[in-house]
Amino acid sequence: MRPIGDEAQVYTQRFWPYIDIYGSWHGQLVASVPADVVRNPDAPVRTYGVVDIPNPGWTEAAHKNGARTLGGCFWLRPDRFENFVQRDPDGSFPVGRKLVGIKQYFGFDGYFINQEDAVSPAQIKALFAMFRYMKSLDADLYLQYYDADLPGSGELDYQNEINERNVGSLGTVSDPVADSIFINYGWPYADKDLSGSAATVAGRGFDPRKAAVASTECQQGGFNPAEDFGSVASPGHAAPVSWALFVENQIWADAAKEGITATAGGRAQYRDLERKFWSGPAGDPSQSGRAQARKPPYRTDVLNYKVWDGVAHSIVEKSAISALPLVTNFNIGVGTHLAVAGETVGSKAWNNAGIAEVAPTWQYWTEHAGGATSAFVLD
Repeated sequence: MRPIGDEAQVYTQRFWPYIDIYGSWHGQLVASVPADVVRNPDAPVRTYGVVDIPNPGWTEAAHKNGARTLGGCFWLRPDRFENFVQRDPDGSFPVGRKLVGIKQYFGFDGYFINQEDAVSPAQIKALFAMFRYMKSLDADLYLQYYDADLPGSGELDYQNEINERNVGSLGTVSDPVADSIFINYGWPYADKDLSGSAATVAGRGFDPRKAAVASTECQQGGFNPAEDFGSVASPGHAAPVSWALFVENQIWADAAKEGITATAGGRAQYRDLERKFWSGPAGDPSQSGRAQARKPPYRTDVLNYKVWDGVAHSIVEKSAISALPLVTNFNIGVGTHLAVAGETVGSKAWNNAGIAEVAPTWQYWTEHAGGATSAFVLD
């Protein structure tokens, strides 16, 4: 078995100033899964556990940059649900207590609740009662609820917007439950400009930019997803709700699987694509915005960065640097060798997101004059 942390092609995040919340995806294989299935990510029978704990290194990196991290809590089938929401005679929830304990032990900030299997009205009521109990144990616990099972009935019915059927997931201002709702990916058809979702949330007394999150499916769509958040939020046109990027690093993961990022040239190529993802086709956030018009079919030609606005087109960055002096060694959490105080102390590849440091800036671009060319590379 290969040691953990000995690869230079592992993805690490470099654009934290655009991120408020990072959520892990999508769980660990249970102990009963055979070793050959563990080694084969394409194997047909891969049983995952209910709770996904975010990588502690990523939690450290997120916190250094002022972002939260969430674990995942994945759907339980009806035959297991009763045990999950079991209540003791004193009114407490053993599983809820354990979930809070796991969160506190590992130092992350809360959970993304991905309940995508229908349950009974009594079961969904018990689930939300457990959420309230968990918040009574930990006032800092953050919960994001997926637009899937309806909070009143337990019915699995994606609304693709926030409306009167699912806004109850938030509770009330005086009795809050979920901190935000992750809107399913069909919102461009149900609530194209997201104004309806924003109005519904505001009508309940919540801030739409905190409590409503519109999703973009980057895992399948890459630079050409079906969801066009850039048409909703752009310079001079503030976003009505927050924005979620689902598996935004998939283009890197695909390249790593193909061995492309095993070379310095491959990593440089895909770090450039990463910059275009966050900053726009020009690789410069001051020049964000698509260079080509979008047209169907979407979720095809997924590396065509010219049809993507860039995250910077819709979201204003926030720096974690609030005072001087700033001390950094430009550690990005991954490398081909290890140096301390400028001296090479290890010649092997390594990765550890937790020791990455806050950089003076998340973005470099170059301005050329007189035919000169230049580039800035961190590898």
